[in-house]
Amino acid sequence: STLFPYTTLFRSVDNWSSLHGAPIQIETIALSDRNGEGVLGFPDDYSGNQGLASLELKKAGVPVNVRRLDAFAEATSIGIMKVDVEGHEAAVFAGAEKLLEGKLIRDILFEEHESYPSRSHQILLRHGYRIFRVTGSIWRPRLSTPEARPSKPFLPPDYPPNFLATTDPDRALN
Repeated sequence: STLFPYTTLFRSVDNWSSLHGAPIQIETIALSDRNGEGVLGFPDDYSGNQGLASLELKKAGVPVNVRRLDAFAEATSIGIMKVDVEGHEAAVFAGAEKLLEGKLIRDILFEEHESYPSRSHQILLRHGYRIFRVTGSIWRPRLSTPEARPSKPFLPPDYPPNFLATTDPDRALN
């Protein structure tokens, strides 16, 4: 489909790799709580923000391979993982039960569209992660309790809150 910007993605990765020398491997899969097939849906305003496609959208889209992170990742440990899947966070975490149980991901930075404690928060808490709300300040990111509202909103009011789940809260706070 012409909706999905494969060309832009591959060009961006090539540019990044040539500038920074960091190897990036592109996998055309979607992470979820199951292995199989799914549909990546596109919102009506997709042309204005190509980061809003989601498995949660119940509309026409492109077929994608869906995998559990546990089946896909063969890492012994991961320092940080960023999850921004437009409302599908809980499914991604449910598909990473072995990694979470083994504390193989130290820090997980994620958006959450639901109020705390959402299903995604509950999965992470059940596996012993401590969760912080990530807000901004003029000097640096700020960590606060997950229930906290941003002290000074730098982002639009409809922007979903960001959270940090960590197995090492002292390190994160420092």
